[in-house]
Amino acid sequence: MRKARFTLVGLVGLTSVAFAATARAQDPMPVAQTAPPPATTKRLEIGLAFLPMAKGTFTAAYGPDVIDADAKFAPGYLLTIGYEVIPGLSVGVAPQWLTQVQSKTDPTDSGTPITTWTEYDLLARIAYGYRFVEATKVYAEVLPGYSIMKPEFGHASKGFVVAFGAGLAFDMGDHAFANLGVGYQKGFQNLPATDLSAQTRTSYYRFAIGGGVRF
Repeated sequence: MRKARFTLVGLVGLTSVAFAATARAQDPMPVAQTAPPPATTKRLEIGLAFLPMAKGTFTAAYGPDVIDADAKFAPGYLLTIGYEVIPGLSVGVAPQWLTQVQSKTDPTDSGTPITTWTEYDLLARIAYGYRFVEATKVYAEVLPGYSIMKPEFGHASKGFVVAFGAGLAFDMGDHAFANLGVGYQKGFQNLPATDLSAQTRTSYYRFAIGGGVRF
């Protein structure tokens, strides 16, 4: 009897072990947890803007006198190409083209015809942006460069120019953005030394209305 009892207990134990092993084998394998792909950082930015220049000064030499005259409103156009080197800080280039660069009236009141100039500014751009809400950032920029003012006829006036600005950029989707900016620029252009009116230069308050894409 004792031997039969031991045999029964052994069979019950083996059966329990077998059922437990079968249950573990039938449990679904745990699914490997995969991390979501990292978000792609958009570092390259290309923008276009309408650049109206207002409240400007057109400086030129008229005979022996250098006169600062009110400048006419000058429509302009701006291309920006920048690369974000560290979060918030981008560097790049920002060429711009200004039309109808001239004084509003003849500052000498002598009936001298007013010459219209076209200004080409080849600028570098250093900008820092701070995103204070999810889809909007405020930015500040400095744009040093070289300027060429070409008249309807005669010699071009050339020299250093620098601009400063600030504004807001608004995300319009995953890649597109719009921006509004204000600033000021001052030129130090001069005509060739052989020209009688050696100093011909401009300064303007500048406004930027545009947009672009990020990659």
